Amino acid sequence: MAVRSSIYISALFMFFAAFANASNVEELSKTKVVFSYEKATLLEIFESIEKQTPYRFIYDTQISDTKSTYTYAIGETNLRKVLDILSKDGDVTFNVVSRSISVTKRAETLEKKSAIQSIINGTVTDENGDPLPGANIIEKGTTNGTQADIDGNYTLNVEGANSVLVFSYVSFLPKEVKVGVQSNISIQLNSDNSLDEVVLVGYKGQAVEVINSKRRTPQIADFLAQDNIGRLPDFAAADAARRIVGVNTVFDEDEATQVGLRGLPPIYTFATIDGLAIPSADRNTRVANFEVIPSFSIARIEVYKTRTADLDGNAIGGLFNLKTRSAYDYDNRILIANASVGIYDFNDVPRSSRNDATKNGISNRFDFAYAEQLGNKNQFGIVFSVSTNRKDRDELKSPRANFNSLVDDDQSKPLPSRLRVNAYDNIINRYGGFLRLEYKPNDAFYASLSGSHFVKNDNEIRYESRIDKLVFDENS
Repeated sequence: MAVRSSIYISALFMFFAAFANASNVEELSKTKVVFSYEKATLLEIFESIEKQTPYRFIYDTQISDTKSTYTYAIGETNLRKVLDILSKDGDVTFNVVSRSISVTKRAETLEKKSAIQSIINGTVTDENGDPLPGANIIEKGTTNGTQADIDGNYTLNVEGANSVLVFSYVSFLPKEVKVGVQSNISIQLNSDNSLDEVVLVGYKGQAVEVINSKRRTPQIADFLAQDNIGRLPDFAAADAARRIVGVNTVFDEDEATQVGLRGLPPIYTFATIDGLAIPSADRNTRVANFEVIPSFSIARIEVYKTRTADLDGNAIGGLFNLKTRSAYDYDNRILIANASVGIYDFNDVPRSSRNDATKNGISNRFDFAYAEQLGNKNQFGIVFSVSTNRKDRDELKSPRANFNSLVDDDQSKPLPSRLRVNAYDNIINRYGGFLRLEYKPNDAFYASLSGSHFVKNDNEIRYESRIDKLVFDENS
């Protein structure tokens, strides 16, 4: 009896689903419209039908941009016949749901294809009848598809009776089912016993570290872990920080040098390394310069955007902290090395005698880091890192003009007093190192002694071509 009851309920559900689709077709057949137009676009025809019926058309730019026109002299007919005619002539398909008719462009016209798409419902389960949430249902040969919800249920609009649905799920064998006259297709997928293992590749480590850091702080904060920092070849810490939401940087030539937070100037940012204030290299302001600090030495960039009582009074915009590497960031000894060599190929700027007069020199970068825990209980730790970078490249600035007056006080006739073109022959050498000695006998006590030394030598020769006393030419 239980089996017969189950079959009866399934059949009853299929009957009501089919009746719902049939109801739409019946309503279209009962709806009368006057179908007579001369050189009308699809949009004009749709607007006319909307004025005569309670139906509304939904379409995208592919339909609204269509410029083709159509002429008909049929007179009064039903809406279903109108949709069939427009489907063939306009190369479109219609999907009717209640009083809405969605219109889509199709790439090709297939004979005997219904103008109204079919709506397929169903459930995807395993051998035990348990739902498979997230199962993929794809109309074969197209990009049309959907996924099952948490209960394994899905709904999909397909082209018609000739459509084939492909059901798939990780570690299960896929199945293909032809739609035919069915409106409900429930599928049971079988396990793929030939599958030995499932390998997930992702960025779990860096994501977990960042999420846990946010959980531990009561402030609004963002973090960038070393795994993320090292994914792009940014030498300076400020360049790496540009990937954090709410961080804005000030550039010197082609590199970020200063950091601002929450849209405020860098002068309102309090910058620290491991919680200690970074002194400014600028004699005129207290703004910290980050182009000399290599991102390779940084374990995590921390940005605190909420001003709380524990922050320094100068942190008006927020706190920007660079957390350096620690031996206790790793379970084992680590050795990391990175090297790159290249040449900038822009050679239009005159060269000085320090290099070949016709080309740029070799640019390079080298980074090395060593970290290890020592002692019988790993109570001691040591971290050592060095970084060097040489950038040899030319720059040619766009022409700049000084406008000090107008011809006949006419705003449309500015008179430049000077025109300048600048070219830079630039060599930047950066090098530095970081050393930390750590002592951690237990989780309740930690002490460290660290030191760092970073140097930047910016050797730049600027060439300027200048034209003074320019004359305004009415003819040009």
